[in-house]
Amino acid sequence: FLLFAFTFKKGIKYLGEVLRNSLNVKERQNLFNDTTVRETQLRAVLLIMTFISEGFCLFELVSRHIPSLSEMIGIGICCGGVIAFCYYYLQKWIYTGIGRLFTDATHTRKWIDSFVSINSLIGIPLALSILAMTFIPPLEKIMFVTAVFIYLISRILFIYKGFKIFYRNILDLFYFIVYLCALEITPLFWVYRSSILIYNFVELKIQQL
Repeated sequence: FLLFAFTFKKGIKYLGEVLRNSLNVKERQNLFNDTTVRETQLRAVLLIMTFISEGFCLFELVSRHIPSLSEMIGIGICCGGVIAFCYYYLQKWIYTGIGRLFTDATHTRKWIDSFVSINSLIGIPLALSILAMTFIPPLEKIMFVTAVFIYLISRILFIYKGFKIFYRNILDLFYFIVYLCALEITPLFWVYRSSILIYNFVELKIQQL
């Protein structure tokens, strides 16, 4: 939040542009082509907030099934943040490839812009939910559900944006259903399963030390 405060000066205009980019499907210039250094810093800070918040939520979710993880909170959150960071860039790389395969560069750029924008924006409400979970224990479960709900809303918004960009005829609907199963539902399951393996490995290494 301190990093966010230092980079937020004159950044409200940028946040407005990010929000409009998340909802707009019309042809427009790439949002990030003419951003200033301060706006680039603000975007980076927002993404870092997103990764850390998602890492916290992932750690909380896994620790419910591996109670011993509750003793390694700092390391657990760092591991979760790294997993969120890797998952974000893996998604970005895959979406870029799919966009280039099924449409032109302009529509691909709009799709990726919306992906970056949405992931930047959810860092703020996610971080607020995490702070409430940390400092107001009675609200922990409610805030955890709230954080999950925020993430789901962000994915629905991104899926809607993709549908508006790519849908042209009824055949595209079939491809869209395949996309939902292959890139929006199944990967979340594998991220969770992989996270359990990673946390078990880290826990084992710590015990050996």
